[in-house]
Amino acid sequence: MKERYFSLLDVDRFWIIWISCLEKPRCLEEIAQHWKYKTPTALYHKYKGVLLADWMVENGYLKFCGKDGKRKMYLALIDNFVGGDKEDIKFWHSEWIRSSLFNLQHIKTLFRAEEHGYDFIGKLGHDFYPFVFTYVMSVGTEMASESWLRNERKMSKPWIKILECALVLCYMLLDVESYVKVTKPALLHHKKEVLKFCFRKKEY
Repeated sequence: MKERYFSLLDVDRFWIIWISCLEKPRCLEEIAQHWKYKTPTALYHKYKGVLLADWMVENGYLKFCGKDGKRKMYLALIDNFVGGDKEDIKFWHSEWIRSSLFNLQHIKTLFRAEEHGYDFIGKLGHDFYPFVFTYVMSVGTEMASESWLRNERKMSKPWIKILECALVLCYMLLDVESYVKVTKPALLHHKKEVLKFCFRKKEY
């Protein structure tokens, strides 16, 4: 019988580990505590005798960041989702992105962790990068429209509202509104970086 092709992205625990390490380096034990696992052994998933987290390191989804005592620390990388674009990678790996958009508490709010625990992360984790990319682009479009329509701000408001509604509708299972509320101030504060990411124009 032909062996099924194994993809890291097929594994629910891949997303739990990856998303939990976006903000800062974490060990599997800390991740298990965040998601209220009874024991961290649930995250010591193996494939062909190799720890899942080590597979993720080998395939560029995690970076090994040393040890805290005997515990390995991992930092999530977003490189594989942006097609190797160095400017995009630099944007997503910036400290302010990690502390705001990638803040674990904010992500837990997005995935309704209080209601669903880690279930939504395991099932919908693959939506996180597409969601956060669309979100940043919508805010960048809002910023640009305010500049272009400086004398006709009323005209821009319906368009901005449409973008916000589209984001909510595309990701109906997620708590988009609460996530936007706690993360948008950081995007507004870093307007220059957001516009450069969205439009690649130095004049911003």
